[in-house]
Amino acid sequence: MCCIVGALALAQAPDPKRVAAAEEALTRAREALATSYESLEAELKTGGERVKSLLLAELRPVADNWRNATAPQVIKLLGEGRKKLLSLARHDDRNLAELAAWMAQRFNGLVQEKGAALAKESTEDLCGMLLSPLLDSRAFHERWNAELAPLLPSAEVWRKATLDLEGLREAAEVAKDPSRTFRRGAPAGFARIPAGTYSTIFSGGFSGQGVRKKDRPFVLGHDLFLGVDEVTQAEYLAWILSLSEEERRLHQPRDDSGKPRWEAAEGTGVLALVPGSEKLPVTGITLASAIAFANANGARLPTEEEWCAAASGKERFAYPWGARYDKGRCNDRDGGLGALAPVGSFAGARGPFGHNDLAGNASEWTLTLESGKVLEPGAEPQENVVVRGGSFKNSGADVTTGWVWLKRAVGDRDTETGFRLLIDPAAKAR
Repeated sequence: MCCIVGALALAQAPDPKRVAAAEEALTRAREALATSYESLEAELKTGGERVKSLLLAELRPVADNWRNATAPQVIKLLGEGRKKLLSLARHDDRNLAELAAWMAQRFNGLVQEKGAALAKESTEDLCGMLLSPLLDSRAFHERWNAELAPLLPSAEVWRKATLDLEGLREAAEVAKDPSRTFRRGAPAGFARIPAGTYSTIFSGGFSGQGVRKKDRPFVLGHDLFLGVDEVTQAEYLAWILSLSEEERRLHQPRDDSGKPRWEAAEGTGVLALVPGSEKLPVTGITLASAIAFANANGARLPTEEEWCAAASGKERFAYPWGARYDKGRCNDRDGGLGALAPVGSFAGARGPFGHNDLAGNASEWTLTLESGKVLEPGAEPQENVVVRGGSFKNSGADVTTGWVWLKRAVGDRDTETGFRLLIDPAAKAR
């Protein structure tokens, strides 16, 4: 089964039969949940007064002792009342037995609230207080959602139907979009790159002093979590605003001329985005700024190998979606918008594990140096750094999973290059 799911996810193509079967199973689960709820509602509505009658019979002898007790004895007798309620767990009536522990807990609350004065309450009033969720005038769904659902062991059928429904709802979503498989167990906003054998692909670009490097296999020993989307301007601005004034100037995105891209809003003096740009990938930042943001968020940037694993999968796709270029499928020069697009706008460009915009939109910083070494935490590299993915300005041939761009690790920034985060559960953030 796992192999089938993996193949479907890599193909990025939903199977109509699988979708239909998942939808049918989901419909059956909804019907089962409705049936179990209606059954419980009927049982508890008719059983509430019966339970009250049984409880009155059980508590009346105990309550009579309260009435005749001296004040010092009352608290002790109230404790015996709690024991009596707990003993009802062995009662022949299932509802009364199931409610025993809950009623004892409610009784404790009443004792704490009223103290010895509780002994002055009539047995009928005491039973009413204990059973109010069963007997009050609220609509049944309000009582159920507020108190009853987690209370009764007899609601186990309903609880199981609820869990089944959630599982089948997720299965239906995965059937429609197989890549969702890789979001299971991943932090919010991330998708899993499964452990396994991959290849770093080199199809062209500015690498190896004009000599094309050979593709090389590598092994990911454990799962990694890569951001589904490139980091957005809104996310980056939220971090910028948490910094000191000096750090803000250091990490502020800049245009190609070096001018800060964000200005203080009139009247507030606080940096603000151009309306409508919130979901655009943040660009115009240095590698150091990208690393600082990642560290602040408990993550790091991907290496070139990790980026290639996410972009080309185990099948070594030439493009994130497969072997051939499809004009208009990603935000590149040949078929895109001619400018940055909100992250995830080109659904057809998703990678084999569901990551968006691995081709086009913004090219992306990695932690791998031109020499092939990985930049160590805190180190200041003296060589170029690999940038992958291509941007909205690049042709379809230049946004393959194997095209390599190089930028200076110190100082370079442009309005085409952004980044995404990676979480390695087996290592600290770089």
